[in-house]
Amino acid sequence: MNDIIRVKNISYDRYEELLIRRDVIKKEAFQYERAYVREFGDLILEIFQMKLECIRKKKTIEFCQAATNHGQSVEQNQLQEYLQKELAAFKAQLNEMIKDAEAAKNTSRITEVDLLKIKKIYHKIVKQIHPDINQSNG
Repeated sequence: MNDIIRVKNISYDRYEELLIRRDVIKKEAFQYERAYVREFGDLILEIFQMKLECIRKKKTIEFCQAATNHGQSVEQNQLQEYLQKELAAFKAQLNEMIKDAEAAKNTSRITEVDLLKIKKIYHKIVKQIHPDINQSNG
């Protein structure tokens, strides 16, 4: 029976270690992604806007060709409605990318001194509220 418990504990320790490692990697990935967007966000937006314009032109040609094939004239109102409907998702994605790029630019990095201050404050708070350390709260 003790062997089974020991195996479970070893497995749990490994599981806990992997969870911590995963969280560290997620944090690093987020920081790298923020740095990437901060550095190249404007270029990414510019390229996406060009792609959006290409899609707009292709959809315009597609609409005009379909109308011509059906022997109908191309009406600007219908064309604009069609383009708005077809490009709505792309425009929403572009707006989201713009917000993301702005957020990345406005994000400031914490200095080492500030980080140490934050950690000290955090540890003080933990000591005050932790029931095992501060018996008066528990």
